[in-house]
Amino acid sequence: MTKEKTFYFVNGLDADRASKKLMRRHVMKGKNAGKTFHRPSRVALQKARRPSAVDCYHQEARYEYWMPLSAQTGMRSVGNALLSFSLPVEVTPQSLMVINQFFGHVIDRIYPVHPRISPQDMKLMWMRVLSLDADAYTCNMYLMQASNALFLGNGEASPTALHHISQTLAAVNKRLQSNKALSDSTVAIIISLVHQEQMRNREADAKIHFKGLARIVELRGGLGQMLAEGDPLLPTKVCKTDVMFALQYGGPTYFFQDRMPDVRNKLLTKGINFDVNSAATTCSPHSSLGPDLEAALRGAMAVSVLFNNDLHDWAVDGLSFVDIVISLLYRLLRFSSLNEPAPEPAVHATYHIGLIIFVMMMVANSARSQLMKCGLILRRLRAVLNGGLDKCDNELVFWVTFMGGTWIADDVDGDWFASSLRTQAQELGLDSWQAVRRSLCKFPWIHGLHDEPGREFWDQITQGYQTSGL
Repeated sequence: MTKEKTFYFVNGLDADRASKKLMRRHVMKGKNAGKTFHRPSRVALQKARRPSAVDCYHQEARYEYWMPLSAQTGMRSVGNALLSFSLPVEVTPQSLMVINQFFGHVIDRIYPVHPRISPQDMKLMWMRVLSLDADAYTCNMYLMQASNALFLGNGEASPTALHHISQTLAAVNKRLQSNKALSDSTVAIIISLVHQEQMRNREADAKIHFKGLARIVELRGGLGQMLAEGDPLLPTKVCKTDVMFALQYGGPTYFFQDRMPDVRNKLLTKGINFDVNSAATTCSPHSSLGPDLEAALRGAMAVSVLFNNDLHDWAVDGLSFVDIVISLLYRLLRFSSLNEPAPEPAVHATYHIGLIIFVMMMVANSARSQLMKCGLILRRLRAVLNGGLDKCDNELVFWVTFMGGTWIADDVDGDWFASSLRTQAQELGLDSWQAVRRSLCKFPWIHGLHDEPGREFWDQITQGYQTSGL
């Protein structure tokens, strides 16, 4: 019996992609007919291979195929730098891809690139915390992949994200029943869980994890005891989680740390003078602001002077930078929680919200580009600016309004900010960017962070002014 032959007629001169694929398949079937291929045993290959903590990502991490080439190239150094560390598990190409995606698409979306802080050092600093042992590394890889799926996939509905979160929860529950319940690595995993729920805007779940975190720190003797026991990185990450949690959901902070004296002493060893007490001389009279608010104002002015000076790049290390941010936010949140009514008098409320936005601009690109929501900050800002500010210094009101408008960026209130700032600028006689900048620099203002977005915002304001014919 003769075998039937199948003929394919394809227009090879004007073939589309599907036709070309069909032709290649047909040709290769003919070339490979009757041949036997001997491939290495997959079982033997698996036995010879060193166990990896992130094999589960091999089939799911596929985003690089549609990522821009420039983004892939720019991110490679983050993951590859990990190869110089002594990590508790093997770092595979798949895990490097997950790490690079996390830092390139999630972290870089939230945090700005500070001109005086090494972004590589900041990222590697946190990887030290996330890789304390094999379990912590594995769980944090789960959560990084969940974050990638959340941002690059289908958001909260992503089955990949939900799967990895459930894997992490199972691992945490197992650790809490073991002798590792109070370990550094358990603390690091729970911190990552809090951040994950914040990004998913799951307040109830985030609060459950945060209460567990606070309880573990308490059972270990508090933050002071953790600092005395070893590396300050983990207590610093606990504090940052604490202040960001209070900013997002309101209420007082659970802990309090003022690391400004330690930062000052560290910088003095490098020949850098970080004098908090002599700062804030250009601001309006502030002797009645109260100890916490005045300390925050002086600290913010000192930070501005520090970064506006002609320092060599990266003179301030990443840990000191985070300590500065945490110390300022602790002072501001102890003065007033964001879910409370705005403090009285109006000058206190104005300085308070202005300083919060100043610090947030140090750690967050804009209110709209963040994965973690800042609704309470925006609500307080609107309440203060819509209240009675007649007794406040006009330049102070202009600074707060300008900072708020710059940070909110493309929010629906952008037109209101532009209109208000045009009126305020006319009253203050500010008719150029140079004049505006001189006024803003009387208050906390970092040139490397604020000049460029501030100039763009001012150009938008003046263009709208000219277009309206006013």
